[in-house]
Amino acid sequence: MDSQLSIEALPEGAPKSKRDYFALSTEQGLPKRCPILQRCERRTFTIKVSRYNDGEHYVLPNEPQSPVVKMVEEATLAGGSNNFYVNHMCPEVALFDPSNSFPYMSGFPMTSAEYDKYWSPQYRLLDTGHFSECSEYIGTINDSHGLQEPPPTPPVAGIQPVSGFNGANVGRDLIVHLGGHPTSLEKASTWGRWLSNGSAIATIMALVVGLAVWLYGDSILK
Repeated sequence: MDSQLSIEALPEGAPKSKRDYFALSTEQGLPKRCPILQRCERRTFTIKVSRYNDGEHYVLPNEPQSPVVKMVEEATLAGGSNNFYVNHMCPEVALFDPSNSFPYMSGFPMTSAEYDKYWSPQYRLLDTGHFSECSEYIGTINDSHGLQEPPPTPPVAGIQPVSGFNGANVGRDLIVHLGGHPTSLEKASTWGRWLSNGSAIATIMALVVGLAVWLYGDSILK
């Protein structure tokens, strides 16, 4: 490690090398390198920030390839020639692209660092990362997989599913139980019609009896 770089501020377990980086990919069953690297705005921004730090040698990097993956979380460059702070950088730039890396950061999957010309050492590596943690990668994976289907609605208590339906989604043809055994939709509808017709007949009979009592109540009582 160069004497101009301090890694004492790194969190415990943070990846520090290509070996660590590849191990994280293997553990998660992912490609060794970020699959959207050439399309990602964060990579382009990271290169731009690093080249800007070179001053007179500053050259704009190539634009990301289409379809471009937009940067989600804001990346940061604060400071000037005497000191600066960077955060949310693409970890693959410093790790795999030393010509576009900050001085003394190449070989590390750097995401956050700071510099001050009056410090000793002048550069401090604050954090490293892996592409699986990146908002752009996560968003791309979610888009390609689509949202997960919601779990099926559980049947209404006491009603068993019939022919792929259940009591929660059958609606007007809600399954009924006869003798403790669910019937088919067709039989349930038939019973429903019989019950509905019987109720209508009973209502008409009640109205007829009531009308007769009202018209001929006295003679009936006599």
